[in-house]
Amino acid sequence: MERRPVDFAVGQGELARRRAALDTLHREVGAVRGSMGGGRGGGTAAVGAAGGSGGMSRLEQQRETMKEHDRMLADLGRGVGRLKTQSVMINEETSLHVRLLDDMEGDAERASSGLLTEARHAEKIREKSKTFNLYVIILVLSIILAILVFSGL
Repeated sequence: MERRPVDFAVGQGELARRRAALDTLHREVGAVRGSMGGGRGGGTAAVGAAGGSGGMSRLEQQRETMKEHDRMLADLGRGVGRLKTQSVMINEETSLHVRLLDDMEGDAERASSGLLTEARHAEKIREKSKTFNLYVIILVLSIILAILVFSGL
């Protein structure tokens, strides 16, 4: 990554930060190995160089780090709990929407069949009104014929 940072889309500042973090990690691992008596170079020299109080402060740092990690995990747990609550609420609301859509679909089908029935009924009325108009015209013409027949006699 250091040879070709462009290939990894990493800037020089990020490379420097990662190198410093890696160097710090190597030093801490070496110090922990040395304080435990293991490691590659004979742990006694590392313990002697660190001193008794230095080893204790390292332990305190590790405890503080563990406490910080515990706090972060607790925060993460609370966040996951909130996400769970929100997902349950979303699930319930989605179920409600599905029921509402099903009801709406049934209502739309009933309305559609009702409109079809009313359209047929309106067509019958229109046909009857055509016939009614013809009857009215026949009646008017019959009256005119009757008047003409009686006035001509």
